[in-house]
Amino acid sequence: MRGESREFEFDAKLADSTIRYCVKCKKCWEIIIHPTQRIGQNRNIKNVHYYDNFPSYGKAKIECLHCSNIEYEEFVQTFYTRRVKESKTHKQKEKNNV
Repeated sequence: MRGESREFEFDAKLADSTIRYCVKCKKCWEIIIHPTQRIGQNRNIKNVHYYDNFPSYGKAKIECLHCSNIEYEEFVQTFYTRRVKESKTHKQKEKNNV
């Protein structure tokens, strides 16, 4: 039971850090990744997902994509928070290529 409680606590903290609340349309939103595979290539498409009737307590108050005047690419780059950590070997390959 104790382990399940910690997992739930972690999920709640993760949701608080990634889900935001738009004060204009009064909906919660987050940017999520949809992994896709096309002709042997793996791609991750980032989309803005909206939640109706979702509690806004503790969420950052930021305008969503539809309510703001920011272009899609800039919006995703600015507000996407679940960054993938690069491995050491990937960083070493980049250094060797430079």
